[in-house]
Amino acid sequence: MSWIGVELIIEGLEELCDRQVQEKLWLSDGSSDVSSFSEAVEKLFTDSALGSALDSESTGYSPALVDSFRELRTQVAKIDQNRAPAIILNDPILLDIRSLSVKTLHLLKQQLL
Repeated sequence: MSWIGVELIIEGLEELCDRQVQEKLWLSDGSSDVSSFSEAVEKLFTDSALGSALDSESTGYSPALVDSFRELRTQVAKIDQNRAPAIILNDPILLDIRSLSVKTLHLLKQQLL
């Protein structure tokens, strides 16, 4: 198993869980913290090295958690990221992503105990 940035995974999941956080970050005027759907997904799967670990089946996580990460990756791939943040925020698929992110974060925190 190679390095996986669990802190980055948690941060990415927390952002994808919460519409209020998304509105604050994704619709920011730049005077405070700024993020986007793309950045949250990048943090979760790329910056943390989780995506590579999933591809090589070397996460070290439980099968249930790995399945949840894979399902989440499938769902985020359905979002057209080339749209305005306000439109992405109201995409019905994002409702599923939020719910799945909550579930995945819960599974991850259980495994970290």
